[in-house]
Amino acid sequence: MKLNDISHVEQKANWVEIQTNRLSSKAFCVEVNSKKYFLKIEQLSKSWHISPEYLKVITIDDPYIIKYHIVEESDLEEFGFDKSLITLTDYLPQRIFLSDFFSQSNSKNQLKICLRLLKSIYAFHAKDILHRDISSPNFLVFEKFKQFFPIITDFNFFVPIENNEIFISPEYLAPEVNGFRDYTVKSEIWAIGVLIFYFCTNSFPFGSRLDGLSHDEIKNNVLKQEIDSKINIIPEVFLKIIKLCLQKNISERAESLEVIIKILKKEIGWKSHFIV
Repeated sequence: MKLNDISHVEQKANWVEIQTNRLSSKAFCVEVNSKKYFLKIEQLSKSWHISPEYLKVITIDDPYIIKYHIVEESDLEEFGFDKSLITLTDYLPQRIFLSDFFSQSNSKNQLKICLRLLKSIYAFHAKDILHRDISSPNFLVFEKFKQFFPIITDFNFFVPIENNEIFISPEYLAPEVNGFRDYTVKSEIWAIGVLIFYFCTNSFPFGSRLDGLSHDEIKNNVLKQEIDSKINIIPEVFLKIIKLCLQKNISERAESLEVIIKILKKEIGWKSHFIV
């Protein structure tokens, strides 16, 4: 697909330009051949480069992962950027956060959507792909034929030249991760445990920047505190999963999402065989 085929560009008010010490980013709703897409253009600082995992992700064909489309090089002057990383994904007309759906849904739908979500994550883990930005805003929901399905968005494709930098929300950061190369499948499983905790409680197990905590204070809580707050309101099956994910000792943490998927299937029962 060529970006110069774009016939219409609409910059949404809530899709504003982002400036950090690592990247500059602009996002747009665009039309190509009368079909809408979401275009994001990101220019990295010199200390970061683009991960080869990007080329793997654009080949994924999974109904619960936002579809990335290959784009050809084009003149980006109208967007105010030199080429760095261009991503073109399917456009979602309604952005319903999975966390909002979860808090308003019954246990049956919670289990089913979690199973679909974790099966998709497990599938790209099996291809040696990590999301690297597990956080609540990156997980959405769509409805089709009165069924609810997850959508995984916003993979992190950025790699630091130096190992001492990370591009992950501190609330989701596993205790063993101090630099980019420390992050593994087991670190992502920790982040998934935090995510499910958030879905169940609308809060984080070790505090948040929204509570006024710094990165270092959250890290200290991760190292020293236990997840005893609010566990009484978490359904038993999800609490079991959270405890498997949030093991501080990495050797005691779940080896993969396969064991967690089995727990969900057992809870759902024989009907889990029909959930795809």
